[in-house]
Amino acid sequence: MGKGPKRDKHTGRFVAKKSFMDRISPKKTTDSPPKKTKQEGKHRGNFALGRSKSSFLDQTIKEYKTKTVTVGGVKYRIPVDDNGFVPRWAIASRFLATDQGTGRNDKRNVRVDAKIDADEILPEKVTPEQLKKWWHEPNTRDVQGIDTADSDLYDVISLKSKGAREAHGMIAVDGTPEQQRLVRSVIENSFTVKEQKALVKRGGLVITFSDLGKNVAAQYSGKADGMAYKIVVNPDFIDDRNSYLHEIVHHSRLVDDDRKSVLLQTRSTDKNKSLVRISSVDDRSLEEAATVLETLARETPYKESIFPSYHADTAKNDLLVAHRQIKADRELVAGSAEEGSKGFKGVRAKKKVESEFHRSHISSLKLDNLTAKQKLEELSKQKK
Repeated sequence: MGKGPKRDKHTGRFVAKKSFMDRISPKKTTDSPPKKTKQEGKHRGNFALGRSKSSFLDQTIKEYKTKTVTVGGVKYRIPVDDNGFVPRWAIASRFLATDQGTGRNDKRNVRVDAKIDADEILPEKVTPEQLKKWWHEPNTRDVQGIDTADSDLYDVISLKSKGAREAHGMIAVDGTPEQQRLVRSVIENSFTVKEQKALVKRGGLVITFSDLGKNVAAQYSGKADGMAYKIVVNPDFIDDRNSYLHEIVHHSRLVDDDRKSVLLQTRSTDKNKSLVRISSVDDRSLEEAATVLETLARETPYKESIFPSYHADTAKNDLLVAHRQIKADRELVAGSAEEGSKGFKGVRAKKKVESEFHRSHISSLKLDNLTAKQKLEELSKQKK
């Protein structure tokens, strides 16, 4: 959210407003790694939580301004932009938080709401004070372009299957028609219909576009301030599908209840599955390594990112070696690293990650005491 991560002076990485280390344990500190050269800093990392091109956030990170309003005896913190208006992404995110603002109902049906215009329609440019009654109960009135029948946030015409169109009715993509088509195609091509439905089982997902700073491609955040899950994509990196697919995989690892194994689900300590909150750096190594490998297994059509991401760590910052490792890992879990090649979905993708993880280069990712592979072995022994 906001202007996004900035480069850390010591690591050469782009990090969130608060570092991931702060989010793990605010009182814990570690020695800074040796300084990287400018060239290394430019190309280091591509994934969240220390990835140069994206930032993996949870709700402990607030990078937007808010204004507090009161309605019905309840106080709400509503995001505002520099002009005092509520951003479009925030209104859509509140709309898709189906367990919030329910009034007398247990849950709102946003698919039905979005197809039928209410008697009262608020303008798209609206202040928190003007919006507060809608925010309190979104199904009592509409906001132009958000939950009106002519909204362009849910354009699913490019999707092939009825099931995918149903799932994407809970995914708002706030971008140009081409941006929306690209993002939705990445999701449809990389996940089964069942998996796509699981992405929105705990509430909707908002994907929006904003300048996140140089070489920062995407951010993922959990539920916050009564809003739905959110991914921000830097429009400059829209063609780098690997970046936002990685964030969607993080989201799937958090919310998909069909993920049963230690390797395939996040180690988040948040029992409500509202955000990814990792308790240790070794768990972070496992989270990132598993997400990187699953992203490589799923990406369809495949296009290697120009940023080596965490493979830069496993390759000890030798960029040529890092790219060779990426190619080898892609071939290991998808069968081909040729540009345009297809990956796997569903059970096949998950089985590939589980069966080949220990052989992959990324399983050697080590951000603290243990490699991702060692952490997985430790957890597996504890489970027996």
